[in-house]
Amino acid sequence: MKTSALIALLPLFTLCQSPPLLAEDTSPEDLQWQQRVLVFNIDKKQQLPSIEKDIRDEFKLTVFAIFEGKTYRLDDDTTLTPLPDSQYRALSERYAQKQQVWLIGLDGGIKANYSIENFDMEKVAAFINTMPMRQWELNQ
Repeated sequence: MKTSALIALLPLFTLCQSPPLLAEDTSPEDLQWQQRVLVFNIDKKQQLPSIEKDIRDEFKLTVFAIFEGKTYRLDDDTTLTPLPDSQYRALSERYAQKQQVWLIGLDGGIKANYSIENFDMEKVAAFINTMPMRQWELNQ
């Protein structure tokens, strides 16, 4: 009886663990308590490192990139979705320093920033793993 109740709840649990579906105008602030965010302010698309979707899903990461006068969201391993100009203005003002990457935690606070030259996703993942919310996630 208990097993069947758990099996019945499995789809709900899976739904709760899935990344949120993002609207076109989703901003980092909209993702508070749902996703961690990486914001890249770079000169050109080629500077954006490859961050595989399974890694983004594991660490609850959404990636935004600011370059060439636009803001984009990385939706899968290669698709960059352009965001409205209002998003560009807001993000480019808040994250104005070029050639930088910001890690924003689940609470919406900036947890770290990195130069694009020294960006290493393995180091970012290791840092995320030390965060209290990540520790809580791992123990669930």
